Amino acid sequence: DTVYHQTVWQLLGKDEAIGGKAMRGTVNLRFLGTVEVERDGEPVVGFRSRKALALLGYLAAQDQPVPRQKLADLFWEDKSEVRGRSNLNWVLHRVTTLLPGCLQTNRHTVGLQCSPSYWLDTTAFVDLEAQGDPASLAAAIALCRGQFLEGVSLKGCTEFELWLVGERERWHRRVAGVLEKLVAFHGRCRAYEEG
Repeated sequence: DTVYHQTVWQLLGKDEAIGGKAMRGTVNLRFLGTVEVERDGEPVVGFRSRKALALLGYLAAQDQPVPRQKLADLFWEDKSEVRGRSNLNWVLHRVTTLLPGCLQTNRHTVGLQCSPSYWLDTTAFVDLEAQGDPASLAAAIALCRGQFLEGVSLKGCTEFELWLVGERERWHRRVAGVLEKLVAFHGRCRAYEEG
C-alpha cells in the first residue's frame, strides 16, 4: 500500500494525486482512515463523544435519511427507548452546533445534508472512481488514509459494530478494485513501452 501510494504521488505529483482534495470555505469530513472534521483547514473539536463521529460516518454511508429510532437502537442498544432517544438528541444537538447545516432532521428521520459547503472523502472517492481514467483513480486512492472509520469502536453497540465490519469490507473491496484497475493500466503502459 505505502509503496503504491508513493508511486502514485511520484507519477502524478502531490497536488494532482489529490485531485479530489478539499476546497477552502468548506467543512471537510474524512472517513477513509481516522475520522477528521475540519472547517477551512482547522480541526473542529468539541464533539465530546466518539458516538458523534461514528454517527456522522454512519449517516455518510447511507443513501437516505435514517429513522431516529433506528439510530437510537444502533448507538444506545443497552438503554431504554426514552434514554436512547434522549442521548441521540444530545448528540444531534452537539453535531448541529459544531457543524451548522450538516444534518437534515425532522421528528422522524436524520440524514447528512448534501451541500456544496460540505466535502466528504467518501463522495469524492466515488466520483473519482466513476471518472475511471488513471489520474482520477490514482486521486481516489490518495484519499484513502486507512480503513473506513479507522480506530472507531463502540463497546456495547453490537449492531453498529456488525454494520461497521461490513462497511469496512465493502470499502476494502472497492479500493482493491480501483488498485487492480491502476495496476492493469500501468501493466499495459509498460507492455506498450517495451513492445
